[in-house]
Amino acid sequence: MDVRNHRTGDAGVAQWRRQALPLLEADPLTNTIALTALGELATGGHGVDTLLTVHGPRGDVVGAAVRFSGFALLVSGLPATAAAAVADALGDAPMAGRGLFGAAEPVDAFAAARTARTGETPVTDVEMRLWVLDGLVPPGRVAGAPRAAVPGDGPMLVEWLRAFAADVAADHPERPDPDGDGAAGPDPATLVASYAAMGRDVVVWESGGSPVAVAVGRPPAAGVARIGPVYTPPGHRGHGYASAVTAAAATRALAAGSRDVVLFTDIAADVPNRIYARIGFGRAGLHREVRLVPARAGAR
Repeated sequence: MDVRNHRTGDAGVAQWRRQALPLLEADPLTNTIALTALGELATGGHGVDTLLTVHGPRGDVVGAAVRFSGFALLVSGLPATAAAAVADALGDAPMAGRGLFGAAEPVDAFAAARTARTGETPVTDVEMRLWVLDGLVPPGRVAGAPRAAVPGDGPMLVEWLRAFAADVAADHPERPDPDGDGAAGPDPATLVASYAAMGRDVVVWESGGSPVAVAVGRPPAAGVARIGPVYTPPGHRGHGYASAVTAAAATRALAAGSRDVVLFTDIAADVPNRIYARIGFGRAGLHREVRLVPARAGAR
């Protein structure tokens, strides 16, 4: 197999898009992370530092991978049979601790190939379940109603997003920052406007005149909209607000023309897995986030 490493300037990104997007869009559920992030590139999303395509004997594109700056290499678009060739193409330099994210099969194959080449040890930081909406069942008897976020919500939303990240860090203390290495926090004054410019739909659930939960809807890519994060402050949990705001975000995504709505959960998180199944989401695959620890460091 022929692995091609594309330049990450505008011309290189455009060339990679022409070659890789048809393959990624052929499975928009599995590739939702890459496709959504690619859609946000031109409107304030993260830049890219790695763009790969894998070509078969006739030059046809059979695989694609991308790494957004500071994040894991997204490998759902790679066939497992290309793992060794891609590992070779990336050379012997450690992968900066960011590692891999994607569907379980290509992640496992690529991690094994890197271990064989470099001695890096794969460490699974989190296993995630991909869910796809299969007939929305809005929760009943939840007090309150949804509304779109407004600019004045910015300080509250920044606080909630930080709290969400802190919860994730507490559950997975060895996991790198999921917002990217050294990422600056959002500006409360411009967060809602900047999210809107990126196509994100921030839905707030209010009860008794007070905000009690939030869900962030990502813009559709290849017909698939993704929801996340979803957050309810501790003092408001146990009232169905997360289910309600997620259902509201899904309803808005479908009304805006999305064909499918997906989200991810940590498979170890019992409550989210139960509530999303209850409102009509079905299991659509297992994904892994894996760090590659250099041989000299060893796995912790």
